[in-house]
Amino acid sequence: MFEAKLLLVSLLFLLLLHFGHTLTCYSCLASVGHGLPCENIANHTTDISQHECFYTNAVCAIYKIEYGTSINIYRSCKEAGVCLALSKKFNSQYNRVLDCKTCNDDDLCNSSHPNTSSIFLIIVSITIFLICNR
Repeated sequence: MFEAKLLLVSLLFLLLLHFGHTLTCYSCLASVGHGLPCENIANHTTDISQHECFYTNAVCAIYKIEYGTSINIYRSCKEAGVCLALSKKFNSQYNRVLDCKTCNDDDLCNSSHPNTSSIFLIIVSITIFLICNR
């Protein structure tokens, strides 16, 4: 029985290692309203640079910042607290963050405005906890 639990925990650990790979994100910027690939990425995925994230708490980010009368959209790899940091930095009558979203549930997840996050790792962690505490 102990061997079966050990085997199951080992398999789940290997599965976690597989999902612990480096995150890859789209990386671009564009001025909104000019029809550039970064603005509407759905039809231009091959035209946009992709970069691996090497931050400890990496996320793919997509955010819009208003600079006076222009709005820029950014897609890139950032650290997890990027939205809070940007809202503190760009918070005046001359520039402000209009929108900021992050994701880390899949490679290239910043192709649109992600609204969900993966709970896969939470479920696996709970499963391992329950198996080990039987």
